[in-house]
Amino acid sequence: MSKNIAVLDIGTTGVRILAAKVNEGGLPHIVAKAAIPCRGLKKYNIYDREAMVRAIGQAVMRIQEQTGIAVRSVYVSVQNHYVKFMNNADSIQLSDEGREITYHDLAILLDKVASVEMYEDEVLLDVSPLKYILNEEAHVSDPLGLSASTLRVEADVIIGDASYINDLKDCIEDAGLSVDGFVPNSIAMAGLMPEYSEEAKSTLLIDIGGSVTDYTLYYKGKPYTIGAIPVGGDNISSDLAQVFNISPNEAEALKRDYPLASVSLVSNNIDIAIHSLATGEQKIIKVEQPVQVMQARRDIFNGRSEFE
Repeated sequence: MSKNIAVLDIGTTGVRILAAKVNEGGLPHIVAKAAIPCRGLKKYNIYDREAMVRAIGQAVMRIQEQTGIAVRSVYVSVQNHYVKFMNNADSIQLSDEGREITYHDLAILLDKVASVEMYEDEVLLDVSPLKYILNEEAHVSDPLGLSASTLRVEADVIIGDASYINDLKDCIEDAGLSVDGFVPNSIAMAGLMPEYSEEAKSTLLIDIGGSVTDYTLYYKGKPYTIGAIPVGGDNISSDLAQVFNISPNEAEALKRDYPLASVSLVSNNIDIAIHSLATGEQKIIKVEQPVQVMQARRDIFNGRSEFE
């Protein structure tokens, strides 16, 4: 029998939710999705709790309207800024003669490896196994059902910022939901990575949000380095609005219509009509002009500027 799950993502520009049915083989099939604009999260802080709670409730209602599914609990994504990985290893003795490994054995082992020292402002989010070792020799990714006398695991223990996680949980519960678990963005996005090969051992994934850019370096298919920078798409829109004295909405449209980070990428330098707030009249600019502004933001993002 299939079961329903829901995943909630709270970003700096909106709240998004996916509902899926999971079949007997454990594969999810997305049946509905909804996105509600919301500015309750700004950079790394929740600053409008009521707006966030309201947006979560609206997103859940959209899912119910589309499918009839009443969402009661969700898995929640967490920005890289609030997460850190701690590598750890541990083992358990199964039997002298060896026996089949069960779900219970894995639960005991993962509980052991999760027992790491944390600061008071930290909370355990999850454990991500990297590899299992049978009898201190054979390396496997899934030991369930195999036979061994000892089982060892090397894993990433995922730790979150307790203050933010608790505040986020409170918002979700105020919206009438319970939390099934917290999933770091770097883990959630791992499914987008190409299959590991010797030719492409590492991949850098960059997720540009409204005011925060998350990045994760994957090595051999696993998160190796994660981080976040308080710069996002809103900064580019703000730059365009100020330079050309246009409305925020027009600046956002300009950014989306010409998403280029370098003037060298402009292949057709056509005229663009914009509406000046200063004169109230239409003004003609070239494509390369907003691209120059976006290039300047890119250079600042990279830690350098042509004006230096």
